[in-house]
Amino acid sequence: MSSNSKRPIDDAPTRTRPLAASVATLSGAFALTVSDGPDKGKTFALDGSRASRVLVGKSPACELRLADPHVSRRHLALDVVTSGLRITDLNSANGTFVNGIRVHDATLHGGELIRLGDSTLSVVLVHTSEPAIVSTAMRFGRVIGQSAEMRRPRVRPGGYP
Repeated sequence: MSSNSKRPIDDAPTRTRPLAASVATLSGAFALTVSDGPDKGKTFALDGSRASRVLVGKSPACELRLADPHVSRRHLALDVVTSGLRITDLNSANGTFVNGIRVHDATLHGGELIRLGDSTLSVVLVHTSEPAIVSTAMRFGRVIGQSAEMRRPRVRPGGYP
């Protein structure tokens, strides 16, 4: 093939693999402790039972409110996912740092330090439960979802699914 020849474009669609009959995912609980800053000593628990992500910032809309003047109103979001604790910076003014590295989106596993403004949050993996068997169903009524996150069992307060 000469250097002037163009390679043909492969227009074939990407093939997907069928999902396993039962997919096991680990679910964990995390504890956040403000280890430095105006709210030093404040703690917050996270587990996979919440239907939506947890907002951290100064706004009354945030579940974890900080009094730090260098923290944005809605600074970051936390979500327990199958692979750990997902942290997402919400375009904060001063950024979010995990173990000294600026992050926009990352997955934490416990043992990390999150720095936002003049505050530091310590992340601790409290426990990891037994793997949950995830449904193989791809739809629930009109809702369609193939990812393990969409198919994982949800537990309401009180233990009822």
